Amino acid sequence: MVEVHRLRWDTTVIRLISTLPVPFYAGQALEVETPHFPGVVRRYYCALPPSLDGKLEFHVRTVPGGLTSETIVNDVRPNEIWRIGAAGGALHVDSSDRPAVMAAVGIGVAPMRAMLVELAQQGDPPEVFLFYADTFHRDLYALDALFPLQQTFDWLTVIPIVDRAGDPSLPDPYHDRLREALQGDPAAAVVLDPAASGVVVGSIERILASYEGFHGEQVMVAGPPERVSTIVRALIDSGTPRTAIRT
Repeated sequence: MVEVHRLRWDTTVIRLISTLPVPFYAGQALEVETPHFPGVVRRYYCALPPSLDGKLEFHVRTVPGGLTSETIVNDVRPNEIWRIGAAGGALHVDSSDRPAVMAAVGIGVAPMRAMLVELAQQGDPPEVFLFYADTFHRDLYALDALFPLQQTFDWLTVIPIVDRAGDPSLPDPYHDRLREALQGDPAAAVVLDPAASGVVVGSIERILASYEGFHGEQVMVAGPPERVSTIVRALIDSGTPRTAIRT
């Protein structure tokens, strides 16, 4: 392990370098075993596409009542050795020119980011619409990585969504530290100011359903299992064929 970045009170980004080739493609999750829980295998989406230098990045968020995730978020340290296993998952952008619709909740943005980075390295990617949702604006921890991509590439549109307007009164020292570091930086407004980021207030399920079905697009959904299920149901009920949806 080379880097650990605590981004929010409940979210940590972990970067590793693999000493051996790891076969996977952008959008997949990898089996991971940590020294905190020997013999316990978890699956985490990789937030970067495969690279020749072996870089891997995982986003971990605490789950209520989840001992494994809470321990990793709070206690992970540089120089740990993680065991990486098999890849799995169906998320991918195919080689057609069909537009891609990505729906991500929370750390479900990780595989979407991996696919976007890979598309940015290609010559003529399809049009991509990323619906990125979380509870509050400050929970949208990946905006600072997504908006530069949107500003650079005209094929990408990012739609940030929050369930509730404003931010909670509960302090988050990690987010507060970020705000202090970015004060005075005009380019950081999208991270700090909901109005500047164009955030939409509402449920991602309802917003996606308002399009009344995606028929010519390839649709990808990632996030907590219960939210993935409700998003898929909303898409199907509003007219999107189940065969067009990858999870």
